[in-house]
Amino acid sequence: MDRISRDFTRAIYENFEALAERARDQLRDCHYGQPNGCPACTFDEHCGNDNKPLLRASAIDVLNQFLGAEDREDLAEHLPDDEHGSDRRPYIFYF
Repeated sequence: MDRISRDFTRAIYENFEALAERARDQLRDCHYGQPNGCPACTFDEHCGNDNKPLLRASAIDVLNQFLGAEDREDLAEHLPDDEHGSDRRPYIFYF
């Protein structure tokens, strides 16, 4: 890893909480009104999946979990049915 990449990585690591808060706030405060977000808050011009699937609300939930702003119980409807995850596979396996 070159020096610039290392410095950039360190800056992100050291400022992760502030970056995650800004990303969450941008997603939360987007006034476009689309559940998937808009080009300003969720789209990436380099996305290999044509920016699908994107869910703005899910991204906000993930960032809130990273930031400790939600309890695990807040996501109960999205958790596996038992402690071993039952036989349901993660979403990624369906592609």
